[in-house]
Amino acid sequence: MTANTRGDGPQRGDPPTEIADIAQLQEQIMALLERINSDRRLALAAAVNPLLALEELGYRLAPPVRREIERRSRYTKRQLVRLDALRADFARLVPDFAIEDADLLSSAQVRRLLRETLDIADARIPCDLDLPRGAGPDPLEALADAHPALPALLGLRDIERHALRFATHDQYRDVRSGKLSLPIEAISGKPAQRARSGGENDHG
Repeated sequence: MTANTRGDGPQRGDPPTEIADIAQLQEQIMALLERINSDRRLALAAAVNPLLALEELGYRLAPPVRREIERRSRYTKRQLVRLDALRADFARLVPDFAIEDADLLSSAQVRRLLRETLDIADARIPCDLDLPRGAGPDPLEALADAHPALPALLGLRDIERHALRFATHDQYRDVRSGKLSLPIEAISGKPAQRARSGGENDHG
């Protein structure tokens, strides 16, 4: 881990400061929030993607820290309970695949998972695997009986399409530059949540 003796976080030109675990992040959270909120545009950008904001401030996040920030920022409590149960079901049936690291809204990744990991024949896999945002059937429903792990995969994709999504790099830059504005002034204890397009709203 890169040490910072000034106690005010990495400065421009410094090597990245690694945050190795959640405890280390929690120790620095108040100082981080103070730095973020001192720049209104940075605060807005952090609200749409806290991971990119921390990278901009000079922090390198260990994978478990990134995953935990995503969990706390993107999912409701109810979604998390279901998410953990479905991931456990999938892991029990497909122990050699890290489902928590997969982008289940990526047609290419899902197709590769179906073909290479679940050994489902190409002829059975729908041509279009894009999942409608909000309502609408999942194209994978046609494969519900093709593998014991499909019900868990369907459930996980349903959670993902209703969960909050972090802004892309381009969207983050638009917010950061002021090209895109948001109706908030600052962020507090955890990354501010963006308006969802439907579904649950019991974050906390």
